[in-house]
Amino acid sequence: MVVEFKTELVNTLPKRNIMRENIVYLSEKTMQSTHLCPTGCGEEIYTPLIRGGHRYILNEKSVVTLSPSLFCDKCQTNYSMKNGYAIIEN
Repeated sequence: MVVEFKTELVNTLPKRNIMRENIVYLSEKTMQSTHLCPTGCGEEIYTPLIRGGHRYILNEKSVVTLSPSLFCDKCQTNYSMKNGYAIIEN
C-alpha cells in the first residue's frame, strides 16, 4: 500500500490535536518531524532528526524522504517515507 504525504515546514511541531492526516510536519530549526501513521490508526509518529537517528532529504519541491524506515507501535506497521510517499511494507 502507498499513501501520498505533503510536507509542511514549521518552526515548532504542532500539538497532536491539530495535526492532519497525510502531512509530515518538519522542523529544521528543532531537527524533528512528526506525522500521523499512514494506516489511519491515528498514532503520532515522532521522529527526531539527530546524529544516529533518522536522516531527511527535501527534494526541489520541498517533499521529504526520511530514512531509515519507520515503525508504528500501535498497529505494528513498518513503512518507508520516500519522496512524499509512505510505502507500507507489511
